[in-house]
Amino acid sequence: KPAFEGKLNVPIFNLRSLLAKLNQKLPPMADRKALSAFALNTEFTGTSKSISLNKLTMVLDQSTLKGDLAVADFEGPDVRFGLGIDQINVEDYMAPTIKGKPLPVTPETAAVGAAQLPIEMLRKLKIKGDLLIGKLQIAGAKMHNVKLSINAAGGNIKINPVAASLYNGTYGGIINLDATKKMPKLTFNSNLAGVNIEPLLFDMTGDRSISGIANLNVNVASTGDRNNLLKNRLTGPVKFRVNNGIYRGIDVA
Repeated sequence: KPAFEGKLNVPIFNLRSLLAKLNQKLPPMADRKALSAFALNTEFTGTSKSISLNKLTMVLDQSTLKGDLAVADFEGPDVRFGLGIDQINVEDYMAPTIKGKPLPVTPETAAVGAAQLPIEMLRKLKIKGDLLIGKLQIAGAKMHNVKLSINAAGGNIKINPVAASLYNGTYGGIINLDATKKMPKLTFNSNLAGVNIEPLLFDMTGDRSISGIANLNVNVASTGDRNNLLKNRLTGPVKFRVNNGIYRGIDVA
């Protein structure tokens, strides 16, 4: 039997304002009004070593998250989840760059960042879950029907699939971080198909100088225990093709 159980209902309030009153300084964010609205509703059960949040609904600004989240063992940790987000603009919560746009975060760069965790921690990590996002914006790029499934156990972390629809095309990928051996190994298999370049480029940079339909296939791998090593050691075939491509004034088809 659970050591405790109940329901939690936190009405909407200004989280940014509360943190300021508690003298908790927030990092710079691209949207200065980010975290101005927060609410939480869930059923919960738990013990001294675990907790489960069922029928979870969380509101953060214009985003609503729903689903179930469980931590079976705090020490591992051992995490299970099935979550859905209706919409989110990730760049609102990221530090702005000099030009005012946040740095892009992709599943690949997130995987490289994860590899910075201590190897022993990676080996103890247990995560299994699915995340669905209706509409997602990162660094200006707009995606929809985003799906990410992760399975991590014994130092082997797989994200399969990573999938999304964007600009009349699709993105699909498989990412694997193997920390079972002394030196972590990272592999990416990514495929971008039928993506309309002009609106994507405009949303990310404000530039309309290139148009066409892009197709990209990446199969690369790397080993290393530091971020710069993983990036510098990436090797493997990369295939890029543009159909009906136009650089304003030059036909590159």
